[in-house]
Amino acid sequence: MAEGFKNASKDKGMIKELFLLSRILMLRLSSRKLAESLQKLWPHLLGELVYVFDTLNHQPGSISDKLI
Repeated sequence: MAEGFKNASKDKGMIKELFLLSRILMLRLSSRKLAESLQKLWPHLLGELVYVFDTLNHQPGSISDKLI
């Protein structure tokens, strides 16, 4: 998963699948296993979330434009 998030191609389909997989893992893993997994995955997941929200924020007609 970490390699998928690091992938420079930013294939939207792949990113959606990685977020879905992350969500499934968070729901299915025990708290101990989840904590171990997130230590390695969290920096990549957080970076990708920032990228996604930053991209959405800079698009014309985005939610931030409607709030102002």
